Amino acid sequence: MVPIDHYDTTADRCANDVAVVDGTVTLTFAELTAMSRTIAAAVGRGCADDGPVPVLLYGGNSYQFLASMLGVMRAGGVIVPLHAPSTAESSLPFLTHTQPRCAFYDRGRADEVRQMQRAVPSLRECICLDGRVDGDRSLDDVLSAHPEYEPSWMDPSGNAERPVYYWATSGTTGEPKVVVETCRCFDGILKTMRGMRAGRRSVSLALAPMTHGGGPSSFATLAMGGTVVILRTFDAHEVLRTIERHGVTELWLPPTALYLLVELAERRAYDLSSLTSVMLGMAGISPDKLKRAVRVFGPCIEHSYGQIETSFVTALSSKVLTDAADGIHPERLHSSGTSVYMNRVAIMDEAGHLLAAGGQGEIVVRGTGVKHYMNPQQTAEAQQSGWHRTGDIGYLDDDGFLYVVGRIKDVVNMAGFKIPAAEVERIVMELEAVQECAVVAVPDAVRGETIKAIIVVRPGHAIAPTAVIQHCRARLGNLKSPHSVETWPDLPRSSVGKVDKRQIRERLLSTAPAG
Repeated sequence: MVPIDHYDTTADRCANDVAVVDGTVTLTFAELTAMSRTIAAAVGRGCADDGPVPVLLYGGNSYQFLASMLGVMRAGGVIVPLHAPSTAESSLPFLTHTQPRCAFYDRGRADEVRQMQRAVPSLRECICLDGRVDGDRSLDDVLSAHPEYEPSWMDPSGNAERPVYYWATSGTTGEPKVVVETCRCFDGILKTMRGMRAGRRSVSLALAPMTHGGGPSSFATLAMGGTVVILRTFDAHEVLRTIERHGVTELWLPPTALYLLVELAERRAYDLSSLTSVMLGMAGISPDKLKRAVRVFGPCIEHSYGQIETSFVTALSSKVLTDAADGIHPERLHSSGTSVYMNRVAIMDEAGHLLAAGGQGEIVVRGTGVKHYMNPQQTAEAQQSGWHRTGDIGYLDDDGFLYVVGRIKDVVNMAGFKIPAAEVERIVMELEAVQECAVVAVPDAVRGETIKAIIVVRPGHAIAPTAVIQHCRARLGNLKSPHSVETWPDLPRSSVGKVDKRQIRERLLSTAPAG
């Protein structure tokens, strides 16, 4: 099936059920479907006539954004998601490659959209999601001006290789890497999510950006007849109150957000009993902090590993993680789980040979979830020996559990020894006073590079840099321990919320003494 078929099959059965809650706005499936059909009419003619038309979606989470995403899918367009914090200047290489013809955007991004239009001639029509701006139609104008639209571009076999998304990989340098997600890949993602949710009807709290993983995740909730509850900004108290108020069953969180929620929930009572899945992603989290999260949220914490290029690769179930927190295979608190339905994971050495259990090398993946780049040369470089090479270092244990050690390029090369930054970060994060940690290499005249740890301290706590170094030496030895530690109020992040080590290194260089 094409993506919109997954939604329509369920929406037809659940027409009067609540699909979306966004503040004071509540939409049934019938109302959301009608919006998506009208939006499809605004962009659908070109999609049907000329093949898949790229459509830029640029803004924060909202019911308007979600309806527009469905409308583009229905029209057969290609979704080109751009994170709300992104600027026109930083986005131009991505937009130049994808050539969007139409844009749906938040009013607060109007100035950036004007810059994009001047630089990208293909961007002809722009529609503001939350009002009229400088002559652009509003979404309300579109909804009142167009009839509902039924697509004619589909074929009976489901258009397997037709693109659904063009994704920008985060943190790229040089020529951007545009990832193409096809109907085939999207179908595999939905089937995997169905398996992970085991047929549960979900009330999903949309905190993750819909311009990133939050978009497919919200779609999956709707395709299974669930309700998407939208919070437009992150506030720990409001998140916990929303879980209580709406009986939220699942949400996706980066570790940084989890820490804030755990801190607050330990001080104040909230009813979190409705939760069945709190999925963690993006970065590692220390075993001690996982145990705290299980105590606060109950046996619902899960973990996953993947990339934009591969979608889900592994998942660590709440049952396995809760058992590990209780002392049953406690080493699995460090794990990212086992292979999911649509992908197989393995470990490969530099010569292209697969390694046995316990062997450390590059994590490689193959399966339905593996996508390709718009540039065929980039695809050829990433996909070798029948596998997609992730650029991550890890190993598998005898039971098939994956342990991610770090990035191949995110190492400190000290006197010939290559030390994964993630290995040091995990040990620093064992300290109760440390909320976040980023380890980077800094130049050293004698050893080439040395290890520096940047930490963020938990509210109400304090820790001396020497205590961090001593803890690491006791756990890792002198070679792998930080040589210096700095405390910062927060860590810089990319538009998708990942810690941006490039910005950290630039800030360190700018403050380093001359000479």
